[in-house]
Amino acid sequence: MSLDHVLSTVTSSQYFIDQYNEVIEKSGAKQLRRYTGSNTLEQYVAPDIDWKYLLKIANLLAFSKKFEDREKALRIATSSLLFANAGDGFQDSSVSLLRQLSNFRTIELAKKKGILEQDVGGEGSTVSEILTQKRTEIFSKIFVGENQFFIGNNFQNDIWDSFHSNRVISASAPTSAGKSFILYKILTNYLVSNSDANLLYLVPTRALINQVYSDIKSEIAYIDVDVDIITLPLEFLLGNSRRKVFIFTQERLHILLASIQPRFDVIFVDEAHKIGDSYRGVLLQHAISKAENRNTKVVYTSPFSENPEKIKKFHLENERFEAVHTSEITVNQNVFWINQEPRSTTKWNAKLAGDNTRAQSVELKFRPTTQTKRLAFLSAEFGGDESGNLIYVNRPSDAENVCRLVADYLDIPDTEEEEVVKLIELSEKVLHRDYSLAKVLRKGLAFHYGNLPQIIRAKIEELFAQGKLKYLACTSTLIEGVNMSCKNIFLRGPKKGAGNHMLPEDFWNLAGRAGRWGIEFQGNIFCIDTADSKLWPYGPPKRRQEYRIESAIEKSLNKTDKLISYIEDGLPRINDNDFYQFNYVMSFFFDLYSKGELREYLNRFIESESLGALYDLVVDQYQLMDSYVDISVTNPGVNPSGILSLRDYFVQRKGRIEELVPSDPTSPDALESYVRVFSRINKTLSQSGDEFGNHKRSFMLSLLVVNWMQGQPIAKLIKDREKQEKKKGNSKSINTVVRNVLEDVEKYARFIVPKYMACYLEVLEAVAKEQQLEIDTSALEQLQVSLEFGVSSQTHLALIRLGLSRTSAIAVGALIADDSLTDEGAKIALRQIDLASSDLPALVKEEIASLTTEASVGS
Repeated sequence: MSLDHVLSTVTSSQYFIDQYNEVIEKSGAKQLRRYTGSNTLEQYVAPDIDWKYLLKIANLLAFSKKFEDREKALRIATSSLLFANAGDGFQDSSVSLLRQLSNFRTIELAKKKGILEQDVGGEGSTVSEILTQKRTEIFSKIFVGENQFFIGNNFQNDIWDSFHSNRVISASAPTSAGKSFILYKILTNYLVSNSDANLLYLVPTRALINQVYSDIKSEIAYIDVDVDIITLPLEFLLGNSRRKVFIFTQERLHILLASIQPRFDVIFVDEAHKIGDSYRGVLLQHAISKAENRNTKVVYTSPFSENPEKIKKFHLENERFEAVHTSEITVNQNVFWINQEPRSTTKWNAKLAGDNTRAQSVELKFRPTTQTKRLAFLSAEFGGDESGNLIYVNRPSDAENVCRLVADYLDIPDTEEEEVVKLIELSEKVLHRDYSLAKVLRKGLAFHYGNLPQIIRAKIEELFAQGKLKYLACTSTLIEGVNMSCKNIFLRGPKKGAGNHMLPEDFWNLAGRAGRWGIEFQGNIFCIDTADSKLWPYGPPKRRQEYRIESAIEKSLNKTDKLISYIEDGLPRINDNDFYQFNYVMSFFFDLYSKGELREYLNRFIESESLGALYDLVVDQYQLMDSYVDISVTNPGVNPSGILSLRDYFVQRKGRIEELVPSDPTSPDALESYVRVFSRINKTLSQSGDEFGNHKRSFMLSLLVVNWMQGQPIAKLIKDREKQEKKKGNSKSINTVVRNVLEDVEKYARFIVPKYMACYLEVLEAVAKEQQLEIDTSALEQLQVSLEFGVSSQTHLALIRLGLSRTSAIAVGALIADDSLTDEGAKIALRQIDLASSDLPALVKEEIASLTTEASVGS
């Protein structure tokens, strides 16, 4: 009889079901202990749980490969530590079970909390338990280099072994299974073992670049090797070490590959399921295809996915491939449904997810008369004055409002926490003194969304992790890869993106962040108004659902007829979401065709009848592009017919081609020049024909972009916009103005403008060369990078390269005369600054001081 059959028989027995349900109810009651009313925990849940029986079953469940079984095993192990009487002799069995699950941090937490007085191997342990402990430790020990080692869980051991025997690995596991941790260890070991190494770590967002940079920097601090960590796609900043770690988004990787082609030994792809995210998924797959060679190892990690083997299909060279799929979890989650009692606005019921679970009642202090108040008041009521509360909101404006309402509900006094006070000062100087972030910070709360400046966002994450900010209202940034865990998550009708309801797999990925491993035994997810099907169209969350990996290119090829029609019609510039994505697909296909791989690639996804037609159309377009096809490949997402349209525009005006060159961002006529350039892009390259809006909107965006590239502080951009709005007679609040500026910076200055301007310049230079004309674009060589980072001088870029945020780099740059410093020159200049007498914000001083201290230690 197979193990699966045995486990299925045991777990379907009524006795196990009844016993395990009591464990779940007791776990839930523990989390809601403040709201048990007249009921004590003993009255609420039957005390006679058969721990001896459950622990025996859990030992079998721990051998299962199924998520549900291992989740039960972990819950029984932790619950027996929390609820079983210490004198009943179950502690050693619980610890042995946790060791079998390789969950050593939960054991350490139990010791820290005083729950455990002795370890396995003590007087109360059996010989079998001692042998199990030793066996687990021996087989879980992984050596990094010759002297360092760590104890990995089963999943981490599987990835480690797979990496050393395969070329392409696709690893999938639930959130907090230790995916990032094992990637860092593999990376470190490769650096120690190889004197020459080019390693690429791909992340989905810029925010994660900074986080991974800090993590890897800390990781390799303990190894005695010279390593350059590179986050900027600039050749002159690549460093001199023979060991290099590149940490890029797919956009930054494309910029690098347009100028040089490093030979990458290993590519790590974090959050690999995002290969299915619209045009950025296409861009990710294209970037990996350009960066790898037949000897490159590629390691993908994704959240709990049902088909990690799907990655194999995206690699033509895939003989040495392995999918590592695990159900390893480290912390249990309790999902609660919170609903209003009939005919009452202040009385609400909380119950564990499920149709037959018991409910507990809570009464709110105030009537939640708006949708936002429902989320805010219930979050405050269940979160109380404890730390680790994350409130998921759908828009940045919701985040601001929710924080204010939570502070009012709990009547929180102003904080005296020194680090929070410093962050208040920074917010007032970097953004605006009247912006609501500073106001909610005074109450020990904060909100977090992707457009906030890096230095502010990073400090918010740090203080929340330390418990100095008890509540954090967060948008979908949290699903986009920011590694931030918490104790409680509160949601009501969660959405992701432009008004789209959150898919169940995204919900469970988010839910996996509840429960800080090594800090809590379990995490909680509070789902509000689950009885409202409009808010929860996929039904109230009950059972974990896995991701299904499907690439964005594959999704486009599922619309083969529409793609064929788009190409047959000459790639018309029409505002259509599919057409936007098709432009990225065409760039990728041109690249594959140039390498002779297009037909084989298409054959994996398309039925033979359509394959030939699509292949022929792509080849026709490739030939039509002629010498401009390389520009299409290096500028993914730009309509190929738009490139030819821009070419024709420049040829017709070849007599005054110098006038078509954009001005240096620092020149007096830069604003006027960029208004005209944006107008030309609208007429030719833009897919919608209206990417930069009418003349007034184009002028506003040009002003913002020019000031951004000149290195103007965000506060200056906000004040300029505030003046413009007042001049036009608009009465927008400062919160709206700040949000709009930050959104325009992210959407236009850092994405749309770089995307089109790079192509604009390449086409202009190509036409000038064909027509044998001289133009000078030397001042614009780093335009794309200046747009992404919001600086124009080499000194600013060097400061950012050293680890400073844009905010600090600009503040320091104002104190340095030479604007052409390299890394070494910037280090010297930093050490010469008198921070004590400067009026820089305290957190900027700390960031600079930390950097100069590191530089001194390393010199």
